[in-house]
Amino acid sequence: MDRMKNWFNNFIFKSRREGLEIGNRGVGIKRDESGRIIGTIDVERYFGVFDSKVSSENLITLFNEIAEIQFPIRAIAERALNADIYLKDFNTDSIIWTNKPINKFITQPNELESFDKFFLMLVMYYLLIGDGYVYSHVPKSLKTLPRWEACNNYYVLPSDKIKIETPEKLNLYSGAKAEDIIKSYRLKDGRNDIVFAPEDVLHISDVNMEFGSDLLNGRSRLFSLKYPISNLIAVYEARNVIFVKRGALGMLVSKKKDDSGSVPLSKKESEQVRKDYDEAHGLTGGRSTIAVSNVEVDFVPIGISIKDLEPFRETLVDAIQIAGAFGVPADLVPKDGNSTFANKRMAEVSLYENTVIPITNRIIRAFNYWMGFREEKGGMYMYADFSKIPCLQPDKKLTAELGKLNSDKAIREFDGGVIMYNEMRVACGYEKVENGDYYVWESNSIRSITETELQNE
Repeated sequence: MDRMKNWFNNFIFKSRREGLEIGNRGVGIKRDESGRIIGTIDVERYFGVFDSKVSSENLITLFNEIAEIQFPIRAIAERALNADIYLKDFNTDSIIWTNKPINKFITQPNELESFDKFFLMLVMYYLLIGDGYVYSHVPKSLKTLPRWEACNNYYVLPSDKIKIETPEKLNLYSGAKAEDIIKSYRLKDGRNDIVFAPEDVLHISDVNMEFGSDLLNGRSRLFSLKYPISNLIAVYEARNVIFVKRGALGMLVSKKKDDSGSVPLSKKESEQVRKDYDEAHGLTGGRSTIAVSNVEVDFVPIGISIKDLEPFRETLVDAIQIAGAFGVPADLVPKDGNSTFANKRMAEVSLYENTVIPITNRIIRAFNYWMGFREEKGGMYMYADFSKIPCLQPDKKLTAELGKLNSDKAIREFDGGVIMYNEMRVACGYEKVENGDYYVWESNSIRSITETELQNE
């Protein structure tokens, strides 16, 4: 939280210099000499998180230091790793096990990282920054080959350090190739300044509705959450102030009275009370938790308690808003009030079906195109298989009950002359038989089929 504190302290200094005060929801308020409000400064100047020049770096800081932001991103990315990645034949849809370059890619995309770490970083950058970048260089001598055949190593680039360089006169609607629109991708982190050819970089971006200088970049979903994020930082700051007990917990006031009323402590008595407290009070170093004074005083508390502010409730509301922006259901957000098992199971299913699987499929489709696979006759494609995820398995009890209902219905319909014998067999889960396309009345030698006879086949 050190960087958060720095942002807070910088804002306080700037507020005093510019005559601002902090109002509700982290908005800076400016007043004239008479005290009348004459303007407000939005919260993004408070923390600097959303300043376009440093926003990506600040988003990384938020991810690293605030659990409520890290939780939904990791929840999605780590579940994406549960997919089994296969290479399939387009014609037969069968798995291809013997393709060595792809087997290496889905096992060890480069010499330093496993596929799990590689894919986890890519998904997290994509969700956090709004952009994900993968680099793999094709040598000139191998330009005629598809990338999956020509490349051995693939690297996830740090999205917060990448700048897309474009021509001075950019025409997005010229119908040109990406290489004609993008001059290069530049990685600049203070130590390295590396330029990557556009064809060697896979760029996966989230939707950006702002048409401006960064129109080729994606936009982080955190930009729509500046108020919940600001609330979180403010709550943590306030909670820390209370826990470390900054400021006075209360006041010691005189209990002495005379005929005219209360008598204040003399200077000497005040100094004695402070001395008695400082020497005795404390929780460490063997000191007593109780201060005793020979001066007659009373204690009036003036501190604010955690219970009074209820910051935990505010934190939970903000956490749910942040999780919702990434498609993570509220029932999966950690909280004191436990959700029912059924609700959590349905939330887990929803997270996979509505968020994890679509995002994973989008990334895999981008890889298919960039690496030179074609989903066409004679082609191949990579596929993310989530069929083994436990929560996505069909409920066996429910499946059996539905199967029995369908079988009973089919038998009744055959007995009633509504469907043919083969239709009944298929509805009950059996294969058709030769000469089985007849109704019950069409042959005297065929009697009504009972459910028991079907089960005994």
